[in-house]
Amino acid sequence: MISLIALAFACGLSPYIPVLVLGFAARSGVGPEVRPGFGFVESWGFLGVALVLVGLDVVLDKLPATSARMSKIGWAVRPICGALAAGSAAGLPLALGIAGGAALALLSYGLRNWLIGRLAGRLYGLERVAVGAYSELGSAVISAFAIFIPAVGVAVAVIAAGLSLYAGRLLRTSQPK
Repeated sequence: MISLIALAFACGLSPYIPVLVLGFAARSGVGPEVRPGFGFVESWGFLGVALVLVGLDVVLDKLPATSARMSKIGWAVRPICGALAAGSAAGLPLALGIAGGAALALLSYGLRNWLIGRLAGRLYGLERVAVGAYSELGSAVISAFAIFIPAVGVAVAVIAAGLSLYAGRLLRTSQPK
């Protein structure tokens, strides 16, 4: 169950990376057992589509012409991926997994967007690129730990959230240069 918390949080940072990690780990037998009816997360077709979506998300989220649209889409996609990641694992009540996964993904996505807003004007328009790159890296690291060392995955997620809040607080009191 601890791994699901970290995976759902990671979905708010980058929605498709945790789903890919979960799918590949479940497919290879090293990840959490997938609930009956959710076996599609292990299928090559699903993993292929998720891999393409990772690439699109990485690029489109950072381009000025598409970033606003991707931000709006993210408010729907990220909780869906969080719900899928947490709801697909056996051993947790389905409704709790779906609701908790969606809530954690929304929380981390809201924190991510809040930090981007705090950075506005300080990175000369590159705040989405900077935060997006760290989000994708953080999502990959948290997801990998969530599968192999779940307690460390949760710890990394909590540390990432704390650092984001601390950085945002510092940015509130400083003036942009």
